[in-house]
This record gives sequence, structure tokens and C-alpha cells, in this order.
Amino acid sequence: MTSASDKSAQVIEGRECGECSLCCKVMRVEEIAKHPGTWCKDCALGKGRCKIYVTRPAACRDFLCSWLLQAELGPEWFPASAKLTLQAEPTRLSVWVDPAFPSRWCEEPYYSQIRTWARLAVGEQQVLIFTGKKVTAVLPNKEVDLGEAEADDHIMVGELNVPPGHLPDWDAYIVKAADVPPEDRDKWVIKGPH
Repeated sequence: MTSASDKSAQVIEGRECGECSLCCKVMRVEEIAKHPGTWCKDCALGKGRCKIYVTRPAACRDFLCSWLLQAELGPEWFPASAKLTLQAEPTRLSVWVDPAFPSRWCEEPYYSQIRTWARLAVGEQQVLIFTGKKVTAVLPNKEVDLGEAEADDHIMVGELNVPPGHLPDWDAYIVKAADVPPEDRDKWVIKGPH
């Protein structure tokens, strides 16, 4: 998937936010201390616009959801109806879920596609589901409920050592920000949008 932070990314012709403003609810915006899963105080609900559009935070100005950028994501992935906002980054695919529909990502056609992305992402990207502060890592062979995560926590995903002849296995866990060595603080940090 094209990363939203890729400045060369182009919005697919004919796609626009329209009345959708789901990213204003589901995502974390550190610049204004907005928590994930809560409506931004500056969102004009149901109108798909920001009341402070001209002066909105850089994180919001720079964000484009994957539905705007990826032609292979059909109309079923439009965030307002899917209740999911996809954010592709170089090392992570984040699926931000509307807390009013917490199991939406487990429904079809979403679940099969998310599982496929997890299998394709092995060793390259994390596939994470964010529902408010709750995080679930989608691994090639399972999902791991990681509990709640804060903005500067690190999510670690890796392949486990298994005996020869056994199927590969993976695990994921959260490392609290205070426990992360200074030289690793810019790796795998929970951010969004950016």
C-alpha cells in the first residue's frame, strides 16, 4: 500500500472525503492532545469538514487515508460506511476502527483482506487494529490482543523460534515508552495521523 506520508501519493481520480470525517474520530492527533476513538472538538460532524481547516494541525493536513490513495480498495472500504480508516506507513498498516462498531474489522469483506495483508507483511510491516486505545496485532497465523497503548509506547512484532518441522509462529507485545532505550524511541512508535 502507498504510504500516506509519501508526498508523491496522489488521490485516486473521483475520490474525495465528501461527508466522511471518520479519521477525525478514530485517530490519535498528538498536536492537539486528541485521543483515538473520540470526536475531535473541531470536527463539523456529518459535514466532512474541519471548523479550523485553514489552521488545522500539520498531522491532519498531511494525512490521506488509504481509501483515497489505493484504487484496489473498492467502495466497501469508504471509511464512512466501512467504519474503518486505513493508514499505510512504511513499517505499519493501521486499521483505525470506529469504537461504536468495535468488531467491524472482523466482518467480511474486511477480515479476509486484513488477514491477507498480515501474511504479505511478514518481516516488513506490522498490521495493527486500533479501537480507541485498544490495540490488536494481526499476525500471519493469529490475532494478539495487546490491550491499551499510549502514544509513545512501542509495539513489537516478531517471529518466534520454533522447533524444526513446526509451522512458523509470531508474537506481539507492547513496550511502555519509559522502558524503551533512547536510541530506539523513533522505531515502531504509535503515531497517527502523520
